[in-house]
Amino acid sequence: MDIVVAVCFAVMGLVGLVSPATVLELTGSPGGSPFARNEVRAVYGGIGLAVAVALLVTRGTEGGEAVRWAVGLLCFGMGMSRGVGLVVDWPGVYLPFVYLALELSGAAILLA
Repeated sequence: MDIVVAVCFAVMGLVGLVSPATVLELTGSPGGSPFARNEVRAVYGGIGLAVAVALLVTRGTEGGEAVRWAVGLLCFGMGMSRGVGLVVDWPGVYLPFVYLALELSGAAILLA
């Protein structure tokens, strides 16, 4: 099941790297400045792809368990922070709940 989490991070990473404007549009910031697109490429693209590679490369190795825990905690932190954000700044759309479900599912898969 950790492959599913790796694929989700890879998709996030590829979309962030190749089409940062798509990520910005999903957040209600169509287009964005060159700085914003650069930031999306670095954070969504770079981190997403790095996490996917780390999960896949260390799968079944001694260090793989530590990577699973680290990424599981990362997913949990993302989900908890998103939950706080939904309470503090209700965005008026339901897409963040999909992301919340993905983040908490990833945490459950990797920390189980």
